[in-house]
Amino acid sequence: MNVHGTSGCTYCAFTFGVTTTAGIHSYTLQQVNPLYYGLLFFHAATANHTSLLPVTLQSQANVKIWATIDQSGTEHIAIINKDESFAGTVAVTVSGYGQATVQRLVAPSYGSSAGVFFGGQTFDGSIDGSLVLSPTSEVIQPSSGVYNVSVQPTSAVLLTLTK
Repeated sequence: MNVHGTSGCTYCAFTFGVTTTAGIHSYTLQQVNPLYYGLLFFHAATANHTSLLPVTLQSQANVKIWATIDQSGTEHIAIINKDESFAGTVAVTVSGYGQATVQRLVAPSYGSSAGVFFGGQTFDGSIDGSLVLSPTSEVIQPSSGVYNVSVQPTSAVLLTLTK
C-alpha cells in the first residue's frame, strides 16, 4: 500500500519533495493531504480496541453515523455529513453518559486540499509532519440522553462520551 508519494499524487496521504545532490536524496514534507485527516479521524474513533455498536439513523440528507465502544467504556460516535448542502442538527440518543466532547473535521469545501482542520489542528504550515495550533473541542450536555450536534456540509464530527 502506497500512502505517500511525490508531487501530483492525488490519493496519497502525504506528499514529499525530493532533491538529489551528489547522488543523495533528501526528502521534505510538501503537504499532508485530506486523506490523512480522514485516517486521523478514524484512528480517534477506533483507538483502544473498539467494538462497533448498533445505530439507527433517520435522515433525508447524506449523513452516516457509526458508534464504537472501547475497552475503558468510552463511546465514540462518528457523524459524517457527505451532503454538500445539508447543514443542521443531528440528534444522537445515548443513555448512561454525561457530557460529550466534540471534535470537528472541517475544510473550506469538499474539494479543499488546504485549510483542513481536525479538532482545531491542521498540518498546514508543518515542516515536520506535526500538527500545528492548539487542539480545540466543544462540550455538549445531553438533554434526557439526547445530544444535539450541529453539522456543516461535507464535514465530520466525533463525539466522545466517557462514564
